[in-house]
Amino acid sequence: MEMIFSWPLECWHWLILGLVLFGVELLFSGAYFLWIGAAALLVAGVSFVFPLSSILQAVLFAILSIVLVVISRKFLPCAWLQMKENSLNQRQAQLIGLRIILDQPIHQGKAQVQIGDSKWIVHGPDMAIGETVVVIKVDGVILIVEPLHILK
Repeated sequence: MEMIFSWPLECWHWLILGLVLFGVELLFSGAYFLWIGAAALLVAGVSFVFPLSSILQAVLFAILSIVLVVISRKFLPCAWLQMKENSLNQRQAQLIGLRIILDQPIHQGKAQVQIGDSKWIVHGPDMAIGETVVVIKVDGVILIVEPLHILK
């Protein structure tokens, strides 16, 4: 065991390992290498501030890697599950349920709204500027909206 850790580990070793693991994450997505790389960068920061033995650095790296991966697996799937499974490559389906504050009044049932970098046509009841609507349906490039207070 002493032979393995006879070479002193320094903060730049951990920095390089973290960056290499981030590069591996780009090749094989799955978010495991991301968190292990983050653990390496955290060990680099800690070993830069506090002088730690090589064994203590390795133990800290192992603990941080496990903790970060477990925490990410516990909390990240919640965000993935909220996306609709059938909405892959269907931006329109992803807009259903979106709340929009009108920047133009809905006049005679029609208006335009800005969502991100796109303008969308909305159809719904006449409403004033600044009111909040919710997308309830998408018909091609037209968003069907209702006032937020109706849905509550």
